[in-house]
Amino acid sequence: PDSPAARAGLQARDIIRAWNGQKIINRSTLARIVAKTQIGSEATVKVLRDNEELLFKIQVGERPETL
Repeated sequence: PDSPAARAGLQARDIIRAWNGQKIINRSTLARIVAKTQIGSEATVKVLRDNEELLFKIQVGERPETL
């Protein structure tokens, strides 16, 4: 899909561990933190992929009405 996460290089099975340095413990934590991030800003995201931690820069966009 054409989402900010996909454009940044995140993949479907990636586990998001941190958003701008804030630890992510579950989906609701991630949703709350992302919702507080200004649209158009850049976020640094730490993910776990195949037992390797990776960092990505994401340009934050508006959430679509349907996911």
